[in-house]
Amino acid sequence: MSDLLSRPIDQQGEGVRLFVGAVRRWVRAAVNGRCVCHVIGAAFKAAGLEKGAAPFHAAMQTLCNNARQPLRFGTADRAWLSAHEVRLVEALRAASEERPTELRRIAGELVFPDLAPALAVALTSVAAEFRRAQLPLI
Repeated sequence: MSDLLSRPIDQQGEGVRLFVGAVRRWVRAAVNGRCVCHVIGAAFKAAGLEKGAAPFHAAMQTLCNNARQPLRFGTADRAWLSAHEVRLVEALRAASEERPTELRRIAGELVFPDLAPALAVALTSVAAEFRRAQLPLI
């Protein structure tokens, strides 16, 4: 976790910046009653992550509807990652690096136990697209 907390977002790797930016835009659009599909779809398409948009939406919906506690995400202009953003990136890294036990543990910390597998599956699909597009999560 320390490597993510010790650097502002503009000093994170491209994959981390893209993912956290998408999380923040998705939450802002949802809170404002805007269509989250359009907000994220264009960014994912531009990055070559078209197939990652649907599982990203599934992950975010699972988080927003089934969080074990109120989740805090940064605004677009916040320079540092929130603790919950860090946990999401760590889960995505675990999925990308094929560490399913850690992924399931983090998912279980974020959402209720019956939805943790769905979150893990969605993040695994997102991570696969990030790998395919060669967007490192460092």
